[in-house]
Amino acid sequence: ADAFAGGRSDLDWLAQELGAPAAPPEASGVPAAYLPYFRAAAAKYGVPWNVLAAIARVESDFDPYAVGPPNYTGELAQGMMQILPSTWAAYAVKAYGTGSPDPFDAADSIFTAAHLLATDGAAQNLAGAIFLYNHSRSYVQEVLTLAGQIGREAP
Repeated sequence: ADAFAGGRSDLDWLAQELGAPAAPPEASGVPAAYLPYFRAAAAKYGVPWNVLAAIARVESDFDPYAVGPPNYTGELAQGMMQILPSTWAAYAVKAYGTGSPDPFDAADSIFTAAHLLATDGAAQNLAGAIFLYNHSRSYVQEVLTLAGQIGREAP
C-alpha cells in the first residue's frame, strides 16, 4: 500500500475518511489487512463489521479470488463475499478510487456486500438481511454465531 503523509497507509486513510475506527490487530482469525475494509464498510452502510467478517469467513475463508460452484442458474459466485454476477451488476460499489467495481478486489467485495445487506434492511432486521444474502436458516445461524465470536474476541 502506498504511504500518505505521516506514514499512513491508504487503508488507514480510507478508514479515517469513512469515519471507521483504526484497525486492531487480527481479531478471531480475521486477516489484519482486511479489518480496515470491514470497519469502513460498516461505518458507511450501518452493517456490523463482525457480521461482514463472518460472512467472508463462511463464504470464502477470506479469499478475495474465490469462485464458487455453479448455482441453480449456472452462475458462479465470485470474490471474498461470494456475490453472484447478476447481484453484482445490481449492487456493486467501488470502495475507493476510480474505475469499475471489481468482485475480486477485497474492498469492493466487502463494500458491495455491506451495500446489499443495508439495502435488504439490515438495520431493521439483520437476520432477515442475512437470510436474503444466502437463503438458508442454518447459514444465518452460522454467520450470527461466528459474528458473535469475532466481536467478543476483537481487541
